[in-house]
Amino acid sequence: LIASSLYAAAVLSFLVVPLVAYSSGISARWFGVVVGFAVTGMTAFLTGGVLPGLAALIATGEGQRDSLRLSWVYAANVFGATLGPLVVGYVLFGLVRFETVSVVLAVCLLGMAALLARLTLKMSRKLVLTAILFVATAPLFNERALERIQYEQLDPPTFAERVDSRASVVTAKRTPSGLIIYGGGAYDGAVNINPVLSVNAIDRAYAIPTLHRNPERVLEIGLSSGAWAKVISQLSSVKSLVSVEINPGYLDIIRRHPVVSSILKDPRLKIEIDDGRRWLRRNPTQRFDLIVMNTTMHWRSNTTNLLSVEFLRLCKQHLREGGVLYYNATASVDSEFTAASVFRYVVRYGSFVAASETPFSLTKAERLAGLAQFRTENGEQLTTASPELTEFFNRLGGIEHADKGESLRQRKDLSVITDDNMLTEFKR
Repeated sequence: LIASSLYAAAVLSFLVVPLVAYSSGISARWFGVVVGFAVTGMTAFLTGGVLPGLAALIATGEGQRDSLRLSWVYAANVFGATLGPLVVGYVLFGLVRFETVSVVLAVCLLGMAALLARLTLKMSRKLVLTAILFVATAPLFNERALERIQYEQLDPPTFAERVDSRASVVTAKRTPSGLIIYGGGAYDGAVNINPVLSVNAIDRAYAIPTLHRNPERVLEIGLSSGAWAKVISQLSSVKSLVSVEINPGYLDIIRRHPVVSSILKDPRLKIEIDDGRRWLRRNPTQRFDLIVMNTTMHWRSNTTNLLSVEFLRLCKQHLREGGVLYYNATASVDSEFTAASVFRYVVRYGSFVAASETPFSLTKAERLAGLAQFRTENGEQLTTASPELTEFFNRLGGIEHADKGESLRQRKDLSVITDDNMLTEFKR
């Protein structure tokens, strides 16, 4: 019975990815999620029945020897429950694609079934043939599976690029406007530094000199496609740029595209593969003129970690006098309110919030002078590189940043985001 349960679990483990993919393509993502939970739940039920099944089997005997055997079974269960997530999450996902992981687990389940069935000739033949069938047909069953899940189409376009790592899967879609990057299935920017095209609203990066007079030391939390780091590196005032990125897969994307790949050779840039909050805690003495985060959508899971009052206070401790925290609130007014509870002055540019203890009081002449610091790789002043760019920078320099700090603090309809309330993820 236990061997048959493991055999059924192996079949479900093999089919879970294509079933979710086709379900997402036929209907919508919610249907794929339901199918995924159902198949995974059944697989967990079948495999989870091994422990009580073995315990019942051993309990039919008597004496100290059977008690010892039972204790070893429970010890093995605890060991496996601990080792399983480490091997799968840390090792397998770092070596192969997630579709392959499900095939590996399916074959492992067949091996366990073989051990429990004591390899009778009939059963062993069945298990071996099934394992061969899994390996042989996996490419067919899993072809464009992730595309179907992400695009919710039965016949989706193939990803232009894909990089798998244990952090997440980074994919790219080629469009007439440029290469669009997705991290974990969600939009995460584009490989573009042209503010006139601005398919990724890169003008928000070019607005930095209108917020800070002379940013020399810059910390970027979230490297992603490298577009923001490239724009920041074009500022002649910048002497050092530290970029903290949790997913090393983005580096592979950056290396493939000359428009951003040059940052990897820039001696001013230091890339740290780490969690942003953890890096800040590990480097308490580091201070910056500017901390910038092109944060993901405020409603996504775990975004609270970058929007909470606790994190903003941590960032504030790493700012020099007159320093600015500049981050994407994605139109969350509660994020602005939280910034106003930590910093005296708060302004907004597009979906971004800029917060500081120093007023944003640059004159138009000062803003235009700051924008003139942008240089191309050959040293040419970017503001005069073309008529379109000249028009863009003149328009950008003419924008006055009105302080919203005091008015935000007066509002009674908003709440401070904390690590505990996870407000942006659950408010609406």
